[in-house]
This record gives sequence, C-alpha cells and structure tokens, in this order.
Amino acid sequence: MSATSYTKALIPTPYTIMGLDLKPFCIGHVLLMQHFNCSFGADEAIKVNVNQLVQDFLWGLVICSMTFEEFYNACQTNTLEVYYSKDFAVKRIKFTDWIKNWRKAILKAVHEKNANLLTRLAAFNEYIREAMEVPMFFQESEGTPKNSGSHWTLTILNVLTGELGYSQSEALNMPLAQAYQVYLKFCERNGLITIATQREQEEAKRLEAAANG
Repeated sequence: MSATSYTKALIPTPYTIMGLDLKPFCIGHVLLMQHFNCSFGADEAIKVNVNQLVQDFLWGLVICSMTFEEFYNACQTNTLEVYYSKDFAVKRIKFTDWIKNWRKAILKAVHEKNANLLTRLAAFNEYIREAMEVPMFFQESEGTPKNSGSHWTLTILNVLTGELGYSQSEALNMPLAQAYQVYLKFCERNGLITIATQREQEEAKRLEAAANG
C-alpha cells in the first residue's frame, strides 16, 4: 500500500455541492441511501427518469451532508440544528421543512439554464467514485473467503466492529476508502490476500490503458 493511497484514504477530498458541505462518503451513507431507494447507493448503475434523478440527488446530498447518527436522529425527531451565519446562532428547525427547501432549490436549478446542474451531478458522482476506489490485491489460495450472501457493507462492518474493535458509530462513519484499507489489511494479515505494491498497481493501469487503446 503506497503512502499516497493511504493518505488519500485518511484525508478524503472535501466536497461542497449546492452549498452543502459533504461528509466523507461512508458505509453509513450507503446504507441510508439504500434504505431510501436512492439510486446513488445502488451497487450497479440504475436507469431513472429526470424526476427520480432529482429526487435521488436531493436525498443523496442531504444524507451525505450528515453523519449516520445525525441523519437518523433528524428523521426520528423531525428536528435539525442549523447554523445561521448572519445571526451567529444555531437554530432548531423541522427537518421536513429543511428538506422541502432543498427540493425547491434543486428544482429551481433544473429549470435554470446557467445552474450547471449536470456539473453538480458529475461532482457528486466523482465524490462517490473516489470513495469507492479499492486498492488492487491478489487472492491467496483456497483460503479466500467465499461470498456469504451478505452485502459487502455488512462484511466490512462485521470485521471493523467484531474483529478490530471499532465502535458501530466509528465503523459507520469512517471514510469508505479508509474502511476498505483497514478491511483489506486485516485480510492480508490473515493470509487471505496480498495488497499490490505501488509499482504493481501502476503496471496494471498501464496495461489496462494499452488494452483500451
């Protein structure tokens, strides 16, 4: 594992989209997106119409602007603490009202020619793509774990909490790239995989680029 890739996992690129500062993309975000049927949390690309895309973009931004617990508690209590810079104060508002306001902002952006909505969607996709990058590794012999039927998020969560001592909150909110690194390191220590060196990863990318012309 290179120092660069590990640093990138520990310190993800900060993203601000439509005025919302996004938290590092994490397993908790994936689970919440799947719970709300948000296509950005799907394992495979899903075709959706424009209305559904706008709805998914709304949920995706809101979910990723909070920790798992913040979003869950906001849903349970219908209360959200929002900082108003002009008043230098934190105010409690209804979560449903805040959602409605963000929906209006996104719908307005859809109808404005200069709103750069596609650029913002591309930025959100890039935010997720960066977090989902998995270090290249080689499987070792027959000891490699077979697919258990559990979703990959649960597999990583179980290792982080059950084997490595992280709390559920720490595991749910850990930057996803970091969670991958920690999980794969655990597998490597147990002889299940070997993480590729920086040179091996670069050679693999070179061969892939050559193959794609």
